[in-house]
Amino acid sequence: MWTDDDFHHPPDWLATLNSDYEDHGSVSEVPYFVGRDPLSVLLEPLYASAGSLPLSLGDQIWGGSVIFERGDIDEAAFLDELRRTVSDDGLLMEYLQVTNVGRTHIVPIGGSIHEAVERPVRWTQILRWHFHGAITGTWFVSLLVLAGAVLAPVPAVVALTVLHLGVNEVLGVRRWTAVLAYPALFVFVPLLLYAFVRRTFVWGGRRYRWRGKFDVAVVE
Repeated sequence: MWTDDDFHHPPDWLATLNSDYEDHGSVSEVPYFVGRDPLSVLLEPLYASAGSLPLSLGDQIWGGSVIFERGDIDEAAFLDELRRTVSDDGLLMEYLQVTNVGRTHIVPIGGSIHEAVERPVRWTQILRWHFHGAITGTWFVSLLVLAGAVLAPVPAVVALTVLHLGVNEVLGVRRWTAVLAYPALFVFVPLLLYAFVRRTFVWGGRRYRWRGKFDVAVVE
């Protein structure tokens, strides 16, 4: 069982995942990130559409809730690489194929503007070192959507709001923050660029310099 400690685990959570494993083999679930500061709240709809939805529909791993047998991976090689990198999620995706059962867990994030800024930096670095094509695609699509939002603001407001209400329905979450999708876009795209050029980020109170996939330093 692979999990995180920053979300609520329902009482039947482990038993349900064990049952899922019997039916599907290795499985994972989905996070829905709910902000605890103004910037994190603003970015909620784009985290849902760019993060949670692809995990759910693409049978991808969220390291906060995944179950597998040790024999499903090359355990020795995985643990060796895990000790030399930052992202358990990214590494698990390279070692393990799962069925994502689509159950969504609310995960509170942020708490301060500083934390809210550091989070997309860390996520971007994970994609950069583990799935370089994904961050390039995300950046390109975001730029196209931003251009459309600038050129046709009224249709963009309607389309983005309806789209993100639909995303929430797929994820089984009702959040008013779907109406923030249009203004969030104007913050999200610059944050992606900022995150891509940054070479350090703070996570769990420590500052990391991620110079290569297996070349990580803690900056004092």
